[in-house]
Amino acid sequence: GKLGLRNRSCMMRVCVVGLGAMGGGMARSLLKSPDIEQVTGFDLSRQLVDTFYNDAKAVNKAPSSLPEKLELANYVDGTTDVVVIVLVNERQCESVCFGDGENLTTLLRDGACVV
Repeated sequence: GKLGLRNRSCMMRVCVVGLGAMGGGMARSLLKSPDIEQVTGFDLSRQLVDTFYNDAKAVNKAPSSLPEKLELANYVDGTTDVVVIVLVNERQCESVCFGDGENLTTLLRDGACVV
């Protein structure tokens, strides 16, 4: 609020899935929010993930370490509050949400939000 005091329980952890031109821009905008504690970015491009991680780390909103493997389960877990999906097509979105193996339905806690 106006006194600079924030209730820590309101701080959100967000993961943006898809760090291309649109998703990368959205993820970087989230880094500016005082209500966001952590922003992770997931993509199949190691270069995009590494670059975003460094941007998030520079403003103290990155996880403590960057996972070696580019697997959704390394970026989304039970502590994630919101997942923002910014992918190219329906097939990619369906795979992330409901695909074989670990997907958003198996990784997210009850009450988490998918946009």
